[in-house]
Amino acid sequence: MKGPPVQPDDRQPPELNAETLAAYIDGRLDRETATQVETMLLRDSDWYATYIETIRAKAALGSDVSRPRPAIGRAYQIAAGALTLAASVALFFLWQRQAADPDTHRERQALVAAVGTERRFEPRVTGGFAHAPLSGPVRSGANTDVPLEIRTAALALEQANRDRPAAATLAALGVARLFSGHADEAVRDLEEALRGNPADGRVQSDLAAAYLVRARDGDARLAYEAAAKATAASPRLPEAWFNRALAAERLSLPADAKASWQRASELDGDTAWAAEARQHLERLSKQQSRNWPEARSRLTAVLDNQYPVGQRRHDSARRQARNRTLFSPPASLP
Repeated sequence: MKGPPVQPDDRQPPELNAETLAAYIDGRLDRETATQVETMLLRDSDWYATYIETIRAKAALGSDVSRPRPAIGRAYQIAAGALTLAASVALFFLWQRQAADPDTHRERQALVAAVGTERRFEPRVTGGFAHAPLSGPVRSGANTDVPLEIRTAALALEQANRDRPAAATLAALGVARLFSGHADEAVRDLEEALRGNPADGRVQSDLAAAYLVRARDGDARLAYEAAAKATAASPRLPEAWFNRALAAERLSLPADAKASWQRASELDGDTAWAAEARQHLERLSKQQSRNWPEARSRLTAVLDNQYPVGQRRHDSARRQARNRTLFSPPASLP
């Protein structure tokens, strides 16, 4: 079981040693301290290699190797040590090779694999992430809610961005930050990635997702604008239409939301993402149907006030307005 969160003295930065690394791997550090440890790991290739070695050995042995253990048999120790050493050497050279590769595809795919079916926010990001029911947001105060695999993938992308800074790497890092619960940093990275290529539909769509997750005042409008740019640049990108629909709903734009949900479901085909889009579409249609009588009554009152009955000069304008807005619900409604 995990122990209580470790909160070192705020007056001194943490020391990078075995105990601190174990606490980071176990998720027992508060967010600020975990961020400091990640920065130190990125600056020290030896400790980074040790970190990679430890988490992979932990996974290979199916146990928590980051904590002290009682004495065990000598043969087991030798076997475990050999396994750990072999894994660390192979993984360290793999990491070095990936860091030298200008393509970020492998790092991003590692993030996709790490996320698996973990879904902490409603919007979609590009890259082939699996569908899953919405579980709940990552708390911003600590890193204990973020699985170790996601933190490791995010750290690898941060290292890649330091080694070979490029718009594609920075955009991938922004997505990783979003899964790590750092929406502000995700928005910053994705905005920066777009400066060199604002017509990149995938990055625009991911930025829309980041705005929706951050959810500050004005972010729904920014999300809609980014998603609209994404659908214009990449009209066959289902994630862009999905995010556009979410933003349109938050802005009370039901017609655009319904059209976007419809397009997202068509592009996704026979998938769980398409089924979710259809559920949104059905719910939105039912909501509009329920609200239509009240809306019609309000609109009639407005028109009666603006175009008083009995004044001939208002008859034509009043009749045209009523025909456009009141005598039938929107075409998509029953």
